[in-house]
Amino acid sequence: MGPISYARVRKEMREMNENKESPSQVDVFIATRTGRKGKELDLETQAVFDKLKHHQEVGDTPENAFCAVFGKEKSGRVRCYGRAVTKTSLQKEREIAKIKQQHTKKFNSLQNELHETKTELHETKDRIQNLQSLVKLLLQKSSHGLNIEETLSFMRNLVIVMDLIC
Repeated sequence: MGPISYARVRKEMREMNENKESPSQVDVFIATRTGRKGKELDLETQAVFDKLKHHQEVGDTPENAFCAVFGKEKSGRVRCYGRAVTKTSLQKEREIAKIKQQHTKKFNSLQNELHETKTELHETKDRIQNLQSLVKLLLQKSSHGLNIEETLSFMRNLVIVMDLIC
């Protein structure tokens, strides 16, 4: 790869990804060994590519496929991540990303709940305004000599509106 670090390659691959997810070891391995101008892959590298593709076609995750082809990681570093990345730091990053995702889901659900509550509050306000108008009309009619039948009718409508509010 020359002077280009794995971190730089991973960053570029993450930016090109729609979800901005970090690329797998397999993706970085393939990206760092292909695309060289005018150079063909040697037989060993091509054989490794074929093994990786076979493991992924069988249904293995990229991490399991990489581990099956290259073996267990040695302590101190993780291949295709660069010099400063260890298993522990990688695990911490994954845990942090998981927690961030959980908080994002919780935040979005709370936002939706707040929106629904605001909608319900607005509907309740409208119902209370209708009730106020009905009571105002009842008071105006009663001052003009409203008979008992009409008063009962208004009271029934008032009860119906109150039931809608509750």
